[in-house]
Amino acid sequence: MIYLIGCIVFSAILNIAFKIFPKFEIDNLQAIIVNYFTCVLTGFVVTGYHPIKTETLSEPWFPLAFVLGLLFITVFNLVAYSVQKIGVSIITVSQKIATVITVIYLILFLGESAAALKILGIIGTFIAIVLINHPFKNTEKNLSSKWLLFLPLIVFISGGIIEIVIFTIEHNGYVGKGNVAYVSMVFLTAGIFGSLFYLAKMILNKGAAKFKWKNILAGILLGVPNYFSMYYLVKLLNLGWEGSTIYPINNIFIILLTVLVGYFAFSEKLNKYNLMGFIIALGSIYLISQ
Repeated sequence: MIYLIGCIVFSAILNIAFKIFPKFEIDNLQAIIVNYFTCVLTGFVVTGYHPIKTETLSEPWFPLAFVLGLLFITVFNLVAYSVQKIGVSIITVSQKIATVITVIYLILFLGESAAALKILGIIGTFIAIVLINHPFKNTEKNLSSKWLLFLPLIVFISGGIIEIVIFTIEHNGYVGKGNVAYVSMVFLTAGIFGSLFYLAKMILNKGAAKFKWKNILAGILLGVPNYFSMYYLVKLLNLGWEGSTIYPINNIFIILLTVLVGYFAFSEKLNKYNLMGFIIALGSIYLISQ
């Protein structure tokens, strides 16, 4: 249970941090790059040894960790851009309902249980996610280009792919029990790709901002909870929890916790749809756990 709580709390901290960043004019790309290298250093402290070695390149999970690192840096920046162009409500929903891709994959292709109550709970989970993030009319930016309408779809698909890759690594036994070295490799790969992207922007003079200490500090503060959000997710999967159970419960509680913090810390009022979402979420979580 402590792993589930840790995963939920640290994931929620990430969402809250991105709400705070604009108030301090934090450069998203710089903070995200520093965040990933901070994740690697945090991994060194947690594991008590240097988890990234030469033989790591021959590990069966390395190709997937490499792909996952590229996805992490790409999707993180995509989400930041999408929130600015579309609005936080629509993009948050797009991220969280991506679980439907994972659950369908796990049930259809990996043979996870699909009892009637579980299916009903899963459906209720997706309804709750939409209601909690209602209404969509709070879009923050005007859609001046039609192609921007595809951003929520891209975020949705990307989120599902990331969850599937993470579960595949665990499900196929590529990582031994308690072995989280690949987590550090994923973050290192993401940091390297981010750095290369930043250098390319500087060389091509495409608006790469100069590094500022506040961005570095923001990245460090973001990196520690980011590492533990994935670390605890890996621990949950290692314990044998079904992904079709973990992901919906995890995402629901992340949203609930984030909404509560938004209400009490940022005075964000809840409407009737949000309250309905809370009730449906609690019932759905009970059904999924059956």
